[in-house]
Amino acid sequence: MLTGNNSTYSRIAICCAFALSNCFAAQAQVDTTDAVEEEIFEEENIEAFEEIVEENDWVEYYGGFDFREGIYRSWQEFRMNAPSVPLASLVNSEGQAVSDLLTVDGRVFVLDSTGKRQRIPIDRIWGFCNDDGIYKNIRNGFQRIIMLGSLCHMMVEEWHVGGGLLDPGTPVRIQRLLNMRNGSYDVFNASSLAVGIRDDQQLYKEFLAIPPRKRNKDEVLFQFLRKYNQRNPLRFPPS
Repeated sequence: MLTGNNSTYSRIAICCAFALSNCFAAQAQVDTTDAVEEEIFEEENIEAFEEIVEENDWVEYYGGFDFREGIYRSWQEFRMNAPSVPLASLVNSEGQAVSDLLTVDGRVFVLDSTGKRQRIPIDRIWGFCNDDGIYKNIRNGFQRIIMLGSLCHMMVEEWHVGGGLLDPGTPVRIQRLLNMRNGSYDVFNASSLAVGIRDDQQLYKEFLAIPPRKRNKDEVLFQFLRKYNQRNPLRFPPS
């Protein structure tokens, strides 16, 4: 049961209606051959999510938080804990129910209201929730967000694009910073962290007071990342 004030109800209702209208828009029948299927999702209507304002009654994230399982077409859907395609509605290329999105071969479908299969463009979605784990789409697959908060740290494997001593296409491990306030995704360093914490002026000034060379050390970065998340916890709409 939803709890909270009328503004909370209205915003959740608008977001859910927006997600459903995009998810189940009219589509062509899916060809079961290897031909390219019609994509289920239209281009994102950013204007419908111009701003996410956290109400005082939003629920603070905690370990073991109950996320709704399914596909998040956008960062905004994740922030509303409202996947537009529930896990229970997904089938694979053989028409069998999908219980684990990590095991599919990239061809995932949902049944529309007429029973026709519509392909979901996995490479275009923001991410998904499976067994309360949140996975974000990166360049060459999906990566679980281990350190989840208003600012998230991710260690991801990406392909080297050239330059330096490594050949193009060489896998490299990179630290990334995902900002849940605005959805931005950047390299994790002193510059990106400063941008991420500057709405907390006290912490921001403390960080900038540290000499630049020391400021970019991992122990300092993680210290301020944890402080920021403790002072500014990630919250979700009540449900």
